Amino acid sequence: MLCYVAPLLGLLVLLQLQPEAAALQAPLRRIAIVGAGAGGLTLANALRKLDTGVDEVEVFERSVSNLQPGTGGGIQINSGASILRLLGFGDELDASAQRITRVLTRAASGRVLLDLDVLEAAERRRNSGQFAASDLKFYAIMRDRLQQMLLAQLPDGCLQLGKEVTNLEQTDKGVSLRFRDGSASQRPYDMVVGADGIAGAVKAAVSGTETPAVDSGLRIQLGVGAGNRPSGADSELHQWFGGNTYALTATYGGIGGKSEMIAIVYQDRKPMGENIGWQTADVTQDAVTRLEERCFPQEVVNVAKGCDRFFQVGVRYRNPLTKWSSTDGRMVLLGDSAHAMPPTLGQGANQAIQDAYCLAERLQALKRGDYGSVREAVRSYEATRKPLVASLLAKSVFLGGVETLDGPVGAFVRDNFFSVMGTVGVAEKIFVDGGVPRV
Repeated sequence: MLCYVAPLLGLLVLLQLQPEAAALQAPLRRIAIVGAGAGGLTLANALRKLDTGVDEVEVFERSVSNLQPGTGGGIQINSGASILRLLGFGDELDASAQRITRVLTRAASGRVLLDLDVLEAAERRRNSGQFAASDLKFYAIMRDRLQQMLLAQLPDGCLQLGKEVTNLEQTDKGVSLRFRDGSASQRPYDMVVGADGIAGAVKAAVSGTETPAVDSGLRIQLGVGAGNRPSGADSELHQWFGGNTYALTATYGGIGGKSEMIAIVYQDRKPMGENIGWQTADVTQDAVTRLEERCFPQEVVNVAKGCDRFFQVGVRYRNPLTKWSSTDGRMVLLGDSAHAMPPTLGQGANQAIQDAYCLAERLQALKRGDYGSVREAVRSYEATRKPLVASLLAKSVFLGGVETLDGPVGAFVRDNFFSVMGTVGVAEKIFVDGGVPRV
């Protein structure tokens, strides 16, 4: 009798395991992307342009206005630019974005702390053999223009606006979405990717209440306008330090031409949300007063006075060394959903774009048979990206604290820190290496 029981038990175990194995081995045909920022739209393009086997991609964006012209500020694109060029957007970047050739950092007194020729620095690093990239380029582009560019290559109906995902339900048939308007996805998806920010529904489904967002205490006022920067400064990033405040002025390629932007960063521990809808804020006078009280030069104040719209945002970050995916790999995070970081290195959008390409490339490798399951492919994506963004997060948090040090002693430490980092070449290395994609 026992000779029949053992094989029978083995068969029952096999039957129990088969549905999970089948789910993991099933080809990926339908993918939903939650969030239409730089990461989400890059992934939608990459899934279509790489041989991933995915033939249906839908992008859901909670806001109706987030992709409208005039929404948001400027973005610095460096390592992300290399990825976008791989996806066929090189000519559009060259035509639409502003090339960056110089970074000039000064104290409000006028003391030069760093003067970096970006082109020469990139050439030095390339010749030293520190990276293999052959065509590093650094751009500044308005958020709305970048989204417009990425969206233009997607088919009609791919993007659905006003669809805020509130719940995800997973069965052996896939992952279904439910929306705040009461509707639900008609059929389950083979994979759902969360690119909807630090408090998004996919992040909640993947990691629950684990690793809540940390309020950095940094606050940013972003002003957008035109015409008030010094003549000949279009290709230069100007950084300034005054009192406990950091200010960046730059020129960005945008819809219909160039825009100028000022970003004012300071510490404030009063609670503040992320402003995920990019609502404008009536903070022009507050921004101007902040700059004047901290003795910023008139050229900086003039940029703030010339802005026709301001946004105010709080900065939160998340530990990137936690869960980025569900157990079976069918729900995955990228960008801020996985590793929100302070903007002090200008790497948020760049890392989201790299996440997107890396994930799509792993799914292409899955289709080739390089991985035995979706879970295996997703784990490879995480193993590649997590150490890189963890290092960047630590640097960003540290720099954000240094940039906004308060008092005479704080200003002395900060100014001399950046001066020394420029003199010994550390600032150059960090800036140029930030332009190298690692996927």
